[in-house]
Amino acid sequence: MQDDQGADLTFDVLSDVHTNGQDLEKPENRRFVTALQDIQYLDPLADAFVVPGDFTDHGEEFAYRDFFQSLQEYHMARPIVALGNHDVRWQKTETAFKQQYWRYNGQYMDGAASAQRLYWDTFVRGYHFIIMNTEKDLKDNVYLSREQLAWVQTQLAAHQDPQRPTLLIIHQTFTGTADHIALDRIYNPAQDPDPHFNAEMALKDILRQYPRTVIFTGHVHNGRDMIKVYPEAYGYVVDCPSFVRADYGQPGHGDAYQVRVQGNTVTLRLRSYSDNHWLPQNQRVFTV
Repeated sequence: MQDDQGADLTFDVLSDVHTNGQDLEKPENRRFVTALQDIQYLDPLADAFVVPGDFTDHGEEFAYRDFFQSLQEYHMARPIVALGNHDVRWQKTETAFKQQYWRYNGQYMDGAASAQRLYWDTFVRGYHFIIMNTEKDLKDNVYLSREQLAWVQTQLAAHQDPQRPTLLIIHQTFTGTADHIALDRIYNPAQDPDPHFNAEMALKDILRQYPRTVIFTGHVHNGRDMIKVYPEAYGYVVDCPSFVRADYGQPGHGDAYQVRVQGNTVTLRLRSYSDNHWLPQNQRVFTV
């Protein structure tokens, strides 16, 4: 990464890449591989490679396999990959997406796969990453069990560091942050099998106890003119640009963040991988 001297942690965030195998005749696959090649050159010392969900377009096993093979082929740093709604839908059984996720991502999950748990955490250069995932296919929403929420609270309580923020990855976002899509957020009582338990509010209540958390979300496919960082009482919500295409705001595709963390200060540098240039006017810097 350019200008990364002195950074304690650097990583790349590509959200909503929606790959379909390795056929480079398909533009979404070609753009993804182009970005991986670019990252090899621009950010060879990156510490992690983060994808906040929708790494596949339709959740087929071959797409899971080929996505993770591409990360290995292009020597991406430590993969931190969350599930999106496109990764869990259109499955033949309720457990198929879980088995695929554990099979291809399990080696990076620090024991969670062997415990058959979808949510997990890891440490990279002393920074704590927490990955939250839907446990059921709810179309455009997230099912967070009470067990997952209790686990998140335990992990947050156990690993607070005044010198470093916690980094939380979840595909869908919170009400009030990029929610111009009416119900495409974490909790929707019409979809949730536990409609009287608002898991989004419960998660916010937990995070309010640990507000030094940076939350990376995707899903809503915002363009570069609509993405924001939302400083909330429960943490800083980073609405990541959609890599595959922008459905809202300025049209385009191939946008993603390169992230530099120094202590408690986070720098988000936006890059157009399709046009091969940085977008300094969209850079964001904040201190947690």
